[in-house]
Amino acid sequence: MAKDDARIQVALKEAESAKRATRNEMSKREEAEKWAKESENGYLNELKRRKETEKALKESKEQFEKMRSESETRIAESNMVIRELQCNYSLLMEELRRRRDENEELMIELSKVSKLKSKLEGEEMSSSKDPELPQYFICPITQVEINENYTIKNVINHKRTILSLQDVMEDPQVAADGFTYEREAICCWLDSGHETSPMTNKRLPHTSLVPNLSLRSAIQEWLQDSSSWIIEPDPLLCKKINQKQLEALSD
Repeated sequence: MAKDDARIQVALKEAESAKRATRNEMSKREEAEKWAKESENGYLNELKRRKETEKALKESKEQFEKMRSESETRIAESNMVIRELQCNYSLLMEELRRRRDENEELMIELSKVSKLKSKLEGEEMSSSKDPELPQYFICPITQVEINENYTIKNVINHKRTILSLQDVMEDPQVAADGFTYEREAICCWLDSGHETSPMTNKRLPHTSLVPNLSLRSAIQEWLQDSSSWIIEPDPLLCKKINQKQLEALSD
């Protein structure tokens, strides 16, 4: 009986030990399952973070590629602008050199013009001191009007009516109309068949001429006083102009 009780006690102890072992095993199993679940959750979270990281990396890569493409485009455009600016700079420098050369030429021309102006002003000042030619010393039908057809170099002054020395009468003659003419001019007029006055266009009562001795003396005195500045004109040119004036009057 005592042996049976001892066996029962031993069996109870073993059962209790087995029960405790089972509880411990179940506790360990629960902890293992909990750890496994936590590990699984951690893995899932890590996988999720990895996917998010890969997505962000992909987006960053795409954005980087886009920025690189835009940068390359801008660099190409900048290079094109730089080439255009260099070309424009070369053209501007060439234009600047051309303008500088033109400016130098203009300065040279301006210097020449200034010298010529000074020379002309000096000549004008010197000519202003010359004695003035009296109008009544001039044959009225040999005055030369300035026009585009004739250019007279040897003249006394540069007024609207230019008087050549050929116009100063050498042999003044008074005609029937009361005007005084150079003998050669009035004779040429009369010899060409005219019977009218070249000044009034009225018929002359006669063709006789009377020497104007007082005027001839005055002209000779004036020529002697002015001999230092008088330049003898081209007689052929003056004769040609006088002939044209006579033809114009006859028309």
